[in-house]
Amino acid sequence: MIILFLIAIALMPQVLPAVHVNMLVEIAFFSLFAVSFNMLFGYGGLLSFGHAAYFGIGAYAMALLIKYIPGIPLFLLILSGGVAGGLGGLLAGFFCVRLKKAYFALLTMAFNQFFFAVALKWRSVTVEMTE
Repeated sequence: MIILFLIAIALMPQVLPAVHVNMLVEIAFFSLFAVSFNMLFGYGGLLSFGHAAYFGIGAYAMALLIKYIPGIPLFLLILSGGVAGGLGGLLAGFFCVRLKKAYFALLTMAFNQFFFAVALKWRSVTVEMTE
C-alpha cells in the first residue's frame, strides 16, 4: 500500500499541472504541521502557541541556504531545515520542559514572539533576502 502511494506521488508532476502540484506540496507541509501539533496538544495536553515558530525557523534556514549556497542538494536542504527547526525547539524546550498548563502556553508564546522579533528586526539578514 505504501509503495503504491509513493508511486502515485512520484507520478503527480507528470499528470497534474504545476499549480496543482504546488498545492499538493503545501497541503503536505501543513498536514505535517497539523499532525505534530495534534501530537503535542491532542495526546500530550500541552497547548503551544509557539509551534509555528519552529516551522518558520526551518523554512527560514532553508531559504538562507538556498540564497547563500547555490546548488545545494535537495536532501541536504530538507535535512538542514528540519535540524534548524529542531534546534529552535530544543532551545525553547530547555526552558519549557517542566512547565504545565498556562505556564507552558505563555512561555511558548513568549518564545514565538522572540523568534518573530529576531526575524523582523535582524535587518542584515532579512532585508537582503527580499532584494
